[in-house]
Amino acid sequence: MRTDTAKRTAVVWVENRGLQCCGDPFSVGMEVEWFLLPAGGRDRAWMGEILDSGTVEGVTHLQEHHAGSEEPVAVAGTVRRIRIVRCRYADVRGSVPRSLRPVPESTELAEAPSAHGWESSAEGVQVAGYLVDLETAR
Repeated sequence: MRTDTAKRTAVVWVENRGLQCCGDPFSVGMEVEWFLLPAGGRDRAWMGEILDSGTVEGVTHLQEHHAGSEEPVAVAGTVRRIRIVRCRYADVRGSVPRSLRPVPESTELAEAPSAHGWESSAEGVQVAGYLVDLETAR
């Protein structure tokens, strides 16, 4: 009897606020079970305000804690890589209530061994989220 042991790697966007609110810390090598949604056109549009187009195209899923109109799917896997995504934000002129947008070309990606939602940043730079390589069974 032959078993299929093929693995695939999903690149998952984990929002910083979601991790702070409802998530559990994770680290490279850790087994996790997350609720994921496939990344679509709308998701790539807002991610494009933070990430370069090549990086955005590589994101396959979003971790979801508060399901909206789509039902997320539980996916188990092993965290293989974590990149912390930091950027600067600026006020949107004339917005009421106050609104912030990412400053173009201010994004920094940094490899990390773990993520907990409260990573420090240089003054004026904030953690927007995490890009996580999640190895899953087919």
